Amino acid sequence: MNKLFTGIIAATIITSTSLPMAAEASTESDNKVLYTDSEVVVTQNDKDSFVVKDKETKENIEYEINPKNKTAEIIEENGKVTDVEFKQTEKDGTVVTDIVANGEKVGTVTVEEVKTTTNLKRASSGAMRLVATRKVSQLMTNVNKLTGGMILIALGFVPAVKYAAGAFSAYGLVQEFKGKRAYITIKQYANKWQYRDDLYIYKDSRRTKLLKKQKGITKRHYS
Repeated sequence: MNKLFTGIIAATIITSTSLPMAAEASTESDNKVLYTDSEVVVTQNDKDSFVVKDKETKENIEYEINPKNKTAEIIEENGKVTDVEFKQTEKDGTVVTDIVANGEKVGTVTVEEVKTTTNLKRASSGAMRLVATRKVSQLMTNVNKLTGGMILIALGFVPAVKYAAGAFSAYGLVQEFKGKRAYITIKQYANKWQYRDDLYIYKDSRRTKLLKKQKGITKRHYS
């Protein structure tokens, strides 16, 4: 499958329906800032550790991820720990991930690959062109301040989506999904040397009512 959003999602168009750009090159306390806006800042401590800081309350939520076991620990400022499992099944290019927190199923994320074009590494033109489209549906039965991070970890575990660091730089977009269900489309553009993943979030299953959109940062293949 194509390499999808080690950086989406790495992040972001500035329009009336969009969010601030993910500050990939910035740092806070020597940690990489994956996303920041007026309310939160998301930093990467190390390969599998991320912190979401509430700018108003100054409280941190830490996400410790175990990619091998597809599990995570979410540690809140007050010391409360939530253990999360991500149980995946795959059929015909569609990956379904059940999110189980402290033994209770709290949501499901479905990623469906709906279009893939020719091998992007063989593209001769320098122009970015659409090479893959994936539809993501998420349903959370328990919506709280930890929900956004859980969804992003689930996305990061999907083989087509790849590593969670890229997913976390879409934190602000996914965190704002309306109600308990969100519909996301990820479009990947690429040329022979680079790729970019744009993300759109809708409030209807037909994907006609756009809530937010986020343009990805251009990345080199396998960077």
